[in-house]
Amino acid sequence: MVKGEGGKQFEKQCRSVLEIWCPKNGLVLSEQSKLQFPKPGGGSHFVDIEIVSSTDTQTRGLFSCKWQKSGGTTDEKIAYEVIKLLSAMEFDLRYKHAWIAMGGTGWSQSILKFVSSKEIEKWIPAMKGKVTIFKDPNDLMQRAQEEIRLYS
Repeated sequence: MVKGEGGKQFEKQCRSVLEIWCPKNGLVLSEQSKLQFPKPGGGSHFVDIEIVSSTDTQTRGLFSCKWQKSGGTTDEKIAYEVIKLLSAMEFDLRYKHAWIAMGGTGWSQSILKFVSSKEIEKWIPAMKGKVTIFKDPNDLMQRAQEEIRLYS
């Protein structure tokens, strides 16, 4: 999957935060990988970072980095990403949790509020306890230690 320069830099930023907290939480990071099953609607499903328990390789998580430089119809990306991650967890039961990190200045205030208030869980109830969203890099840095954990 091809990313723009901003997306690549944001993914590196997310990875650097994860490299601090994942080892302390007994987790190992992998590179971007193509999952062995299609995303909803068809086509290949790539995940930015796969997170694996260092004590049980059958316990895994998925981490998605969503960078948005400019506005438009970008807000809908988050709901579809949640659905893709939930689908992956349904297809492969090794995946216990997923995280989405949002970055860039292109997100509307309404989607940021929708995510931070957890109202999104009202409309996608299956995500509750399974998908965590960080609304910006600062949110990721502040919450990663407690939120990036895997339980069998």
